[in-house]
Amino acid sequence: MMTSIIVIQFGLFFFVPCFLATADIVQLDVLPNHQIFELGEDVHFTCCSADSMNSKVFEFYKEGLKIHSTEQSTNCTNFEIKIKTKQDAGSFQCLYQELENGTYIESNMSRSITINVAETPEAPSIRLTPSYTVYTKEESFTLTCSPPIGKSAKGIQIYQEKKKIHEGDPLHSDYKISASSENASGKYTCKYWEEINGRNISSSESDYVTVSVTETPQAPSIRLTPSYTVYTKEESFTLTCSPPIGKSAKGIQIYQEKKKIHEGDSLHIDYKISASLENASGKYACKYWEEINGRNISSSQSDYVIVSVTGGKILTQLELNKVCF
Repeated sequence: MMTSIIVIQFGLFFFVPCFLATADIVQLDVLPNHQIFELGEDVHFTCCSADSMNSKVFEFYKEGLKIHSTEQSTNCTNFEIKIKTKQDAGSFQCLYQELENGTYIESNMSRSITINVAETPEAPSIRLTPSYTVYTKEESFTLTCSPPIGKSAKGIQIYQEKKKIHEGDPLHSDYKISASSENASGKYTCKYWEEINGRNISSSESDYVTVSVTETPQAPSIRLTPSYTVYTKEESFTLTCSPPIGKSAKGIQIYQEKKKIHEGDSLHIDYKISASLENASGKYACKYWEEINGRNISSSQSDYVIVSVTGGKILTQLELNKVCF
């Protein structure tokens, strides 16, 4: 700090400049040392004086206005801000005042550090395929994260209940999940990131899609009437598909060798077949379905019954006796 004193010599007055004591230059540092910050990040400032243990008052400034002060007996102090809005950007400095002989001596202002805040990139969209209201544990689903058109995304991230479960490049924005995985049920969202001023800046979060997983309904039973080991082509047989007691089945399905041959409502669980039909022989099984979360979910398959058809006539015991005698 400069002032002047008056010197009288040979009857003349002289003004002589005089420098009062000033504290040493102060050092301001910032962590992390990014060129640009994103919303939600913390910025840590450290203001340090010369190596002196005298009591000091540290002051922090933004755009020339004091925003924080603290008294310390050490030569460094910290100040932290959280980036909440674009208005948190600006030029930051600090100084200190050191107590010497009962008087506070002010330091020079530190160097200026500029904090830039990035605009948060627009949110992506997320798609669920197939788009069911509920899945069984035998199924799988795919999540697709799509950045807005024109965005130069560097990568995508998939989240379940706010926890990141996948990260990939934008050329592979699909992520397949087995519904049998533990805790597959839940809300899924995604983000992408793009490079701004050398930093990867995350987008806003997408809307969420909800996945519900249910157990496959218990298998029904199947019954063959009449229960013969073999049938002639003149006969017929009936298959009865019975869902477990208490199940609100919406309908039943009959299969022959894994090919569906009949579908009916739950009030008509019997299906009659003529043994004269071509390929009537074979293994038969059935399923039923029930409505869960607005979706028709098929049950596990029943055990199977075997039908054998012969071209000859099957003799009764009386007819056998006549043949034998």
